[in-house]
Amino acid sequence: MLTNTKIPKLFVGDSLQAIYEWRGTINTFDNLPYDSLIIEFYSTFRIGEPACSEIRSKFENCWMISNSKIETIIEYENIPTNKYTYLFRSWKGLLLTAKITNNIYIKNYDKKVKDIRNHHQYLRKNPDRKFSKDDLNDFEDDLPMFLIKLTHEELDDLILNIENNLVNEKEAICIMSTIHSYKGLEDDIIRIYDDIKIESEENIYYVALTRGMRNIILDKKYEE
Repeated sequence: MLTNTKIPKLFVGDSLQAIYEWRGTINTFDNLPYDSLIIEFYSTFRIGEPACSEIRSKFENCWMISNSKIETIIEYENIPTNKYTYLFRSWKGLLLTAKITNNIYIKNYDKKVKDIRNHHQYLRKNPDRKFSKDDLNDFEDDLPMFLIKLTHEELDDLILNIENNLVNEKEAICIMSTIHSYKGLEDDIIRIYDDIKIESEENIYYVALTRGMRNIILDKKYEE
């Protein structure tokens, strides 16, 4: 791509938000010509203080500086009272939480539940199949290993309970999404489920933390 045309090329991105390596993506900035002009931007207009400084302290090579006029607070183990977005690393965590939470809206639910049913049917027909890395990457998490343990009746019960809790997006108190699907988006109040493996998923943790404008609420306090 760098050599197939001589016109100038502009690459924009944040290395700390690189969360799609499992799809075979690469960090373009590591492969630019040596004479490339690199311009770094540090200001965020989404996240205010004191959250911006707290997030910056959690990551090496993070120089984010707040230019937001809004105060942003990080909290732990708190349940929001106003409408919020709930972010999950895994669909397994999202589904189990959606089963017991009222007044929810799940982004991309119709497509995902169809994929889940199809994948569950395939797994039940092939119970001895060993999961490859590609199998797990297709669902971004441990969903295949969760699904194969469910009978058709148990899956139907799970989906029925979830759909009893679903409302339209405007009426929902809680908007549920995976972190991967919510990359690039934002909300006033973000809640983060406790299924992130921060030792190996630092960038996913960073993406989740940087979605909130007023409140960022973690279900548990991770070690630094």
